[in-house]
Amino acid sequence: MSMIKAIADKAETAEAHWFASSVLHWRVGYDLAEVLADLRKANRSSSRTKRNDPHADVVIYRVPGPTDAAYKINNYAPQVEGAECVGHADLRFEN
Repeated sequence: MSMIKAIADKAETAEAHWFASSVLHWRVGYDLAEVLADLRKANRSSSRTKRNDPHADVVIYRVPGPTDAAYKINNYAPQVEGAECVGHADLRFEN
């Protein structure tokens, strides 16, 4: 989580938000820790995940605009001008 802490200060305003996506789910929000916690819960509850390894690869974007902005998602990425991929995380959880 240290990499996550290092990038967490980049988007905690209404001018930008976080978008985090795994192969199964995506979440948005202004607090990166909360976004990743919600995504961890969603992945943990997935029946597909329970049968496989207890982790999920996650890609994290800083997206301009508020969390309720409408935009397309293509290949797990927000399609927004100015969206910036800031890193990847491996979310571990217990089955």
